[in-house]
Amino acid sequence: MPGAHSSAALERPRCPECRNRMMLARIAPGPEGFDIRTFECAKCDHVLTTHVARERGRRVLPNLELDDYVGKLANNSDPPSV
Repeated sequence: MPGAHSSAALERPRCPECRNRMMLARIAPGPEGFDIRTFECAKCDHVLTTHVARERGRRVLPNLELDDYVGKLANNSDPPSV
């Protein structure tokens, strides 16, 4: 799959527009065996979407905004059910 990467380590890509490190904004289920990761640049607002091979045995989470999920964990709320 074009643009597919291993998910062994989360890599923050450089923005193709300004070369700043991008932040992971969301993870969504992709085609079988892949996640779709969306990165956003805080400096120029460029958005980059990549397909990443899902780690073997990892559960698929629903499409979530990362901030929502982290906020629920920080508030000691139950994570969303799958």
